[in-house]
Amino acid sequence: MGIKIRNILVFLLLSAMAIACRPKQDKVTKIQEDKVEVIINHLEPYHLKGEPSHLNLENLFIIDFESTDIAKIGIWNIGGFDIDSKGNIYVWSYQNSSGYSIFKFDPDGKYMSSIGRRGQGPGEIVAPVYLRISEQDEILISDVGRRKLIVLKANGDLSREIQIIVGDETTLLENGKILARKSIFRPEEGIAELPIIIRSDDAKEMKELQQGEKAPNWARVKKINGIAYNSSYRPWSIAQGHIYIGNKESGYEFLVYDFNGNLIKKISAVQLRKNKILPSCTQYRR
Repeated sequence: MGIKIRNILVFLLLSAMAIACRPKQDKVTKIQEDKVEVIINHLEPYHLKGEPSHLNLENLFIIDFESTDIAKIGIWNIGGFDIDSKGNIYVWSYQNSSGYSIFKFDPDGKYMSSIGRRGQGPGEIVAPVYLRISEQDEILISDVGRRKLIVLKANGDLSREIQIIVGDETTLLENGKILARKSIFRPEEGIAELPIIIRSDDAKEMKELQQGEKAPNWARVKKINGIAYNSSYRPWSIAQGHIYIGNKESGYEFLVYDFNGNLIKKISAVQLRKNKILPSCTQYRR
C-alpha cells in the first residue's frame, strides 16, 4: 500500500514538473465576431518593454544610390520598391534625370535595365505614386499624371492600361478588381480623408474596407527646411490572395480581407498603457 501511494506521489510530482517545464503558451486569444476570426495579442511589443527582439536581420547587400555607378543611371529620388518571384528588385522613382520611372536590379543588387519611359503615350508614365509586382510578375503602376493604372510585362512591354479616378492611388488585384485609396478633400478643415475601397473593373465603387487616415490637405502640407513634406505611407500589403491593411491611427490593428473585400480576420492587441506610443503599421510582403 505504501509503495502504491509513493508511486502515485512520484507520478503526480513528475506530472507537475512536466507541466511547469512546458513552454508557456503564447498570450493570444482567438474569438469569432460575426463569422470573422479575431486574434487578440496580449503581449507588449519588444520595443515598448525595452527588451531585444528575437528577429535577426543579416545584411546581404546594399544598393547605394549615392555611388558613382548608380548616379550615372540618373536615380536620385526613390519612391519605393517591390520584388518579383525570381528575386529581382524593381525601384520606382518619380524624380530622376534618366527619362525612365522604373529601375530593375537582379537578386544581388546589380542594375539590369530601366523600364517605363516618361511621357504621355501608351505604356509611358508621368507621375507614379505606387508600384506593385503581381503574383504573375506583372508590373503594376498607379500613374496619377495620366490617370491610368499601367500594367507592364516583366520585360517592360505594355500589357494593358486601365482608366482610374482622379486622385486614386490604385493597384490591380488578381481577380480583376481594383484596390484604391481615394482622396476626399475637406478644404474647410484643411485635411484630406483617404479611405481604402474596392472598385469593379469598370471603376465603380463596390465596398469601403477602411476609413483610412486623415492627412493634411496637400495644398497645405507641412514644410521642412522649405521642402514640401507628406507623411503618407503605403496603406496596404497584398500577398497570397489576401489584402492586409494597417492604419497608424488605429494603433496595433491589422485587417485581413479577401479580394472581394470581405473581412476574414482581424489582428489586434489589448489597449496599451496611455503613456506609451502605439506602434505604427509596417508593410511586409510574402
